[in-house]
Amino acid sequence: MTHNGITHIEKSWFQDLGGLKQLDLSQNAISEIHHDDLENLHSLEFIGLSGNQLISTDYHIFDSFRSAVEEIHLSHNRLSLLHDNLFREMWSLKVLTLKFQIYSMPSVYQSLTKLLR
Repeated sequence: MTHNGITHIEKSWFQDLGGLKQLDLSQNAISEIHHDDLENLHSLEFIGLSGNQLISTDYHIFDSFRSAVEEIHLSHNRLSLLHDNLFREMWSLKVLTLKFQIYSMPSVYQSLTKLLR
C-alpha cells in the first residue's frame, strides 16, 4: 500500500485481517493514526509508516500487536513527541527506525532490550 496518496487509515480496512504479518503504508500522506485504527492486526510483525506526515502518535496505536511486532519504521515523518509508553513491552522488537524527525523521547528506549538497530 505504499505510494498511494493515502491520507488516513480506516479501521474497517483491516477488520478481517487479524493474521496479517506485514503492513507497509510508507510514502503516503498519513498525518495521524487513531488508537483503534490498527486494533485488529494481532499478528503484525512488520509495520512501515516511513515517509508520511505523522506529527504525533497515540501511545496505544501498537497495543494490539505489541507482543508480536519485530520491526517498526517511522523515519521521514514530522514526529515531535514520542510518548514514554509507545514501545513498552515490545519484547520482540528488533528494528526501530526513527531517522529524520524532530522529536523528544525522554525514556522511550528504556524497555527495548532486544533492539538490534
